[in-house]
Amino acid sequence: MGNPFKRRLDEQLRDYFRMKLYRARILLKNVEQRRATILAVSKAVLEWQADYFAGQAPLKPMTMTEIAGKLHVHTSTVSRSVQNKYLQSPKETILFKSLFSPPAAVSGKGTDAPAAVTSDHIKKRIHELIASEDAARPYSDQALANRLEQEGIPVSRRTVAKYREELHIAGSFSRKQGGS
Repeated sequence: MGNPFKRRLDEQLRDYFRMKLYRARILLKNVEQRRATILAVSKAVLEWQADYFAGQAPLKPMTMTEIAGKLHVHTSTVSRSVQNKYLQSPKETILFKSLFSPPAAVSGKGTDAPAAVTSDHIKKRIHELIASEDAARPYSDQALANRLEQEGIPVSRRTVAKYREELHIAGSFSRKQGGS
């Protein structure tokens, strides 16, 4: 007969390694699923923005919700898959998330407003508005949001603040020169 203690120890060891193998397989499956999701999102974006990557047109407005619909996944899946990722093209390396329009690509209300507005367009307008402001009375984030609203670009004060910080532009208090 064998040693019952050794037989029990062998069974415990076998169960331990069986569990480790099971967990390793789950990990590999999850990594493969993540790779497939990133690849699918990349292909959909490249299809949507083919003219941009060919150097023939500017970025077209595109939301994560539109790409999610095309791939039949939830918007949060697209958001997580592009978070902190870069896309390398022959022309440049781009933060993947910057290819997307704000959550609600807005329709222009005013006559001068574009048909749809990308985050890059909003950032450009914020930069232009700040560059042309009165240095003694700089625009607050709310005032900038109000100005953009008048142009048919509804954005929140928080979004303006976020974009202003991304542009490395100080707040209105720090930008104020002269006056009281």
